[in-house]
Amino acid sequence: MGSSGRYVLGRPGLFLAIVSLLFMASVTHGIELDDVYRMSGSFRVCVEDGLRVYFPEACNPVMPRILSTLRRVRDRVMARYADQGRFEVSVILIDHDDREGSFSDPKFDTITISLTEEIGALSTRGYSFEDRFALRLSNLLILRALGPAKIALKRRLGILSMPPWFLEGLALYNAFPLDALHVSRLYDMARSNRLYSMDDLSLINSRDDLVREEMSFQAHALMLFLHNRSRPDAGYRLLKRIAQKPIRFDELFRQEFGLTLKEAFREFSSFVQAECRRHECRDRKAAPSAGDFGGGRFYQGLRHSRADGAWVWVSSANRREETYDLWRLPPGAKGARGNARTILRNVHPSLLVDQKSGAIYIGRYFVNDLRQRRLELWCVPLKGKPFPFVREAGSFRPLVIEDGRLWYLNITRGMTIVKSVALEEPSTPRIEFEFPPYLRPLDVAVDAGRGELLYVLQDGIHRQLVSIPLPAAGETKAGVPRLPTARILHSADGMIRYPMVWGSDILFCAEVENRTLQLHRIAGGASEAVRLTQIPGGVWDYTLGPDGLPIVVTLQDGGFRPVLADLTAPLTDLGTATTSMFDNRSFTASSTACPPSVSEQVQSVPYKPEYRSSFWLPKISRDDQGAVFGIYSYRADRLDRDRIEFSPTYGFKSREWGYTGGYQHRFGLFRVNTAVEDRIVRKSYLSNSYYERVRSQDFSFSYPFSLSTSITAGVNLTHRGIAEYPDKGEVPSVGRDHSLYGIMYHRAIRTEPFWQIFPRKGREVTASWRRGTSMAAGELIYDSFGVRWNEFVPLGCTNWVATLRGWFAEDDKQDEIRRPDDLNLGGSDFLRGYSGSVRYGDSLRAASIHLGRTIPLSFPWLRAWIQKEIVVGEAFWEMGDVRTQGREFRYLYDHGFEVRSRWLLLRRIPLTFRAGVAWPHDGGMRHSYVAFDITTLSGLVQ
Repeated sequence: MGSSGRYVLGRPGLFLAIVSLLFMASVTHGIELDDVYRMSGSFRVCVEDGLRVYFPEACNPVMPRILSTLRRVRDRVMARYADQGRFEVSVILIDHDDREGSFSDPKFDTITISLTEEIGALSTRGYSFEDRFALRLSNLLILRALGPAKIALKRRLGILSMPPWFLEGLALYNAFPLDALHVSRLYDMARSNRLYSMDDLSLINSRDDLVREEMSFQAHALMLFLHNRSRPDAGYRLLKRIAQKPIRFDELFRQEFGLTLKEAFREFSSFVQAECRRHECRDRKAAPSAGDFGGGRFYQGLRHSRADGAWVWVSSANRREETYDLWRLPPGAKGARGNARTILRNVHPSLLVDQKSGAIYIGRYFVNDLRQRRLELWCVPLKGKPFPFVREAGSFRPLVIEDGRLWYLNITRGMTIVKSVALEEPSTPRIEFEFPPYLRPLDVAVDAGRGELLYVLQDGIHRQLVSIPLPAAGETKAGVPRLPTARILHSADGMIRYPMVWGSDILFCAEVENRTLQLHRIAGGASEAVRLTQIPGGVWDYTLGPDGLPIVVTLQDGGFRPVLADLTAPLTDLGTATTSMFDNRSFTASSTACPPSVSEQVQSVPYKPEYRSSFWLPKISRDDQGAVFGIYSYRADRLDRDRIEFSPTYGFKSREWGYTGGYQHRFGLFRVNTAVEDRIVRKSYLSNSYYERVRSQDFSFSYPFSLSTSITAGVNLTHRGIAEYPDKGEVPSVGRDHSLYGIMYHRAIRTEPFWQIFPRKGREVTASWRRGTSMAAGELIYDSFGVRWNEFVPLGCTNWVATLRGWFAEDDKQDEIRRPDDLNLGGSDFLRGYSGSVRYGDSLRAASIHLGRTIPLSFPWLRAWIQKEIVVGEAFWEMGDVRTQGREFRYLYDHGFEVRSRWLLLRRIPLTFRAGVAWPHDGGMRHSYVAFDITTLSGLVQ
């Protein structure tokens, strides 16, 4: 090899450092490498009343309130699943801004949920802690009704036998009643004739966030409609019958609900249209547009700055999920949105504009030292770069500017605190009001003029808007008024959101009789609220424009849009009566005005490793060129800090038994892994197939630089032998292949359905280094490193995506050894116009350009088996070469076309298929290839 290769390889640390800087220069749409970082730190365990709760030690003061909420929700939801009343619910609490909000582990029936409510989100991500726990518990109890976690096959077959929308709708129906978010989306779909058919709803698992939520809300309403016309437990009875015989869902559905699936969808559609007309939503004209100030998928926070005449708002226009960016429209801009620009990314939806200076204050997400997302308060000045204004974690929502100080909300360790900080000179934040540990508001506003604090409380389906006096300046926290001095301003069985003080009036949004959010006002000195609007899509945010006209954000045509509201003739208050047929009559409102003070302490003990063991589960994977069948079992610590795995395997091609095993332990952010292997696998060397006997031991440790980037370093001791020689051709060197290695991996790809086979935007980079060593009598000596870089670039607003790929690698060897992982091109990765290993050697350079898009193909005749199919067509142009010592690079070129497809077989199991054809540029014969991934078949039984 040339000297340049040896020069770089002599400094692997410098090489990896340079690559790491390139990785961390771009912090974009990251995908978490491992969820384990959500559960870092010291934990405690509490067991009582059918609950087993694991919580961060710092959250101990608020645990009486949390346990009270968990008990209340457990009792309410368990009433829907009466035969599971003895089930002990395991809950893991985390204390940071986890965007997932909550999730379930179906293998061990555990719920992980964040204590942090995402105040202001427009989707179910904005649900309260209570509602998220109810939904996750309902999901878990449905799985338990199908079969125990120990018998994974029975539970999986039950899931496969039912449409996914049925499970989604039933879980929501048993968790809580329809709310304004659900009904507003439903009415919006009805007005624009977008109600989903039965076949449409079968695609729910393959849709992005907004569409999936629409589908789940329709499924929720459908379940309510069906249960109201049959019996309250019909869905659960059907579930239990499916658990006994996981077949004939259509027939069992008809027996329990009294009509077929097609009849159910037809009658439900007619019912929704009638309800829409009854509440004057169908024929009511949409409110006039407020102007071209954005709008669409997730949009709110439209504000005007008198300081310079600009408009600002938050929107997910550049995203495929509910992730907000801050947008600004300069004053006097014509053509509006085309001149709007993103000025701050990855922000919280609540913002405040300083009308004097024009500065914008808004919460922004960052990743803390524990690799967890938190919020901090940022300032975006009229001139200059945005900068963090308050670095305290959990500080995110600006409330008001009063006497030269910015009041804001801080939520940490389950506590809600109102603080303030001087605008002009940075100073230590001052606590203005600290909510007691037993009280957690859903929303907060400050009435500085009257010295009051407004907040929203939840107790089951009942919510209240409450006012409480603020302590005098300098008053000690012991003098903070307690709940007996609270004044209830408004109560409702449904959502109350966005309280705001406007002059002497109080404005807020609350559900009305048709289950939509409408704007209400409590005039100064008045004791009752008056409803101001009756907008079909509801009111999801509001502000006043420079001309004094009110602007509201409403749901219209599948997105959130700013419109003008007519407040000249306030509507008569109709109270909080709920006459909609969408009422869930089996849910009753709580009569508790305010939650009582909870003073008792929680009895808990420090967390010690608790291991959960799996039973033997089937496993289907593959080696380089063949299927590998086997079984596996593992023992995992409850917080995933220790894990032991063992898996006997059987090679379908090699027909030989083997095994793999591993142990993982985590020290803070560091993860230590050990692995052993003894098996026979089929491999290919220079296009010649052979069977290799691999016996190896591996020790490594990993560290995450960010949520998207990690580094792994380790040592590997491998003994390679030939179990079966090929009929002809060369085989690689055998012997003791011992090595030191390092790998840096970066993946920041925009998440959306099926991103694994067709990423639309982002980057994936792998940098690796390995050195053969003579330690422990190692025989194969070499130096190797490589970088693979994939860049995915969307082309404007079209469905086309350009992909740029590059591969650079060096492999210096001694004594003419031939490594099993020798550098080579040709086959189905790079240089696909040539058969396998057309180029091989010690130094590789390759690059390619791809242009692809999804192809609108479907296979209706397979719909009974395939829930969703996605087909991607991609044209490519490639170049590359691998040279040996003493030969200059002589690049080969080709171009071709590839089709990739992923199907959700039986509505759940992803199968991937690749096929392509390419033409070499040197006049050779075209080369075609086919690849089929069966690895995910393991999902059938796991």
